[in-house]
Amino acid sequence: MATRPPQDHSAGSNPAPAFPIVRRGFDPEAVRDHLRQRIPEVASGIATAMRATAEYEPYGTGYPVMMCDPAMVALARRAVSDVVGPENVLDGERGMGGEDFSFVLERVPGAFLRLGTRNRAWESPKPAHSRYYMLDEDALPIGAAALAAIALNYLKS
Repeated sequence: MATRPPQDHSAGSNPAPAFPIVRRGFDPEAVRDHLRQRIPEVASGIATAMRATAEYEPYGTGYPVMMCDPAMVALARRAVSDVVGPENVLDGERGMGGEDFSFVLERVPGAFLRLGTRNRAWESPKPAHSRYYMLDEDALPIGAAALAAIALNYLKS
């Protein structure tokens, strides 16, 4: 949606709100194509119902969906299991976050993994992308060993 510059509302003018929209979905093209059509249609319909108008600025494609290659996921799972034990390798849930690595996976088969860096002695998590972020640096050698094991298993395959 379009954003508008600040306005002087002291004279009784009615401000026009702007609503930024984040578009995410699991289907690489279908959801994007559908939203490109429907967002302006729905915005226009709502605006018309309110006797107003809606402005819409088309957007780019944004981040692609991260599609891990099943064979690479299996290879990574085996390698990381050898490093940390299979009981410590967990399946991640599908999420809607944007990730730079998705651009790599569009071009080559690969797998994405997350390294747990929370110290169990901490009373609460210190999540990434927050002002509380911290990592237990003792996890870094484990992560390096896991990545090395993945690379070695790939080269052997």
